[in-house]
Amino acid sequence: MGFSKWGFMDFDGPHGLLYTLKSLFDLSKSILNSSWTVLTLVMTWKTFYNFDIMILHLLDLCFYLVDIRLEY
Repeated sequence: MGFSKWGFMDFDGPHGLLYTLKSLFDLSKSILNSSWTVLTLVMTWKTFYNFDIMILHLLDLCFYLVDIRLEY
């Protein structure tokens, strides 16, 4: 399948589902460990009253997640 490089949608083998869950866990762990994400969450929390700034921070976070996914 197309996403088998990252372990997503890799259900062909007997350990496909476990491998997918492990890769998702590793991805979320690397996201939570990055200081950039913590800084973005703090800034989003501090500016939650300003909807435009919150949208910009969420867009930055989405681009960062796509960037992490492309690295693996």
